[in-house]
Amino acid sequence: MADEASKSTNNVKFKIEGAILYECLGDGDIVIPDGVEVINEKAFYFCSNITSVTIPPSVTRIGKDAFEYCGHLQAVYIRDITAWCNIFFENHRANPLNLAHNLYLNGELVTDWVVPATVRKIGNNAFQGCYSLTSVNMYATSMDSIGKFAFDECRNIKSVTIGKCVKSIGSYAFHMCYALTSVAIPESVTEIGSNVFSWCPNLAEVTLSGSPKKIGDDVFAECQALTSITIPNTYQYFGTGMFKNCKNLKNITMPKRLKEMAKTYSIFIGTPIFKKVKYY
Repeated sequence: MADEASKSTNNVKFKIEGAILYECLGDGDIVIPDGVEVINEKAFYFCSNITSVTIPPSVTRIGKDAFEYCGHLQAVYIRDITAWCNIFFENHRANPLNLAHNLYLNGELVTDWVVPATVRKIGNNAFQGCYSLTSVNMYATSMDSIGKFAFDECRNIKSVTIGKCVKSIGSYAFHMCYALTSVAIPESVTEIGSNVFSWCPNLAEVTLSGSPKKIGDDVFAECQALTSITIPNTYQYFGTGMFKNCKNLKNITMPKRLKEMAKTYSIFIGTPIFKKVKYY
């Protein structure tokens, strides 16, 4: 993109140099021009009167705090969901969804999302704070990773189907998904980050499988609806406080060989019925 430092559209002025958007001055509905590849840090800082932003598929990186204090944002519009999943967000305020909460794909609100085969990964923070999402189904894809904070605080997601090719789930990926009721970790997963499903108060059913080589801390901490869990014999490792403060966890079944490891890593700390664990 040529130097367009004074580019203006519909009472909106952009400072663009090359393919980098450095600053935007304006309000209302913002449409970022095609060809912009980088939205610089704090580019929309304190643009408190913008109500929506349209981000073209050419964007690959958004700098930290790019949308900080954009308190009236209500919608994010995109044309390519695969391009969106590949954007590198430098921090949580780089993603306008954290403030807008509603994502539109080609003009349609994204609610029940069936992940297309073109998506090979879901990047860090990609859908963080997206309240419009009610379900995510990635089963038919060959994607191999779910990034950190990918669906953090997606408060209305009720169901998640994790793809059979997913190998890693990043820390806080589904943290504070308040409506989530069940989840199954497929055998393909070898790495589970910390706090992946922590503070999901309605998560009542968890199915574990496979043999993860790395498990972070507090994966299911504070899941108050969880009443039973079976740890498969294939498990070799735990993260500290895996089921911390799951105060209604009443039925626990796990291999006897993992008894001492479970104590060492305090996986049931704050769960009052540890002595009632059923071993096999």
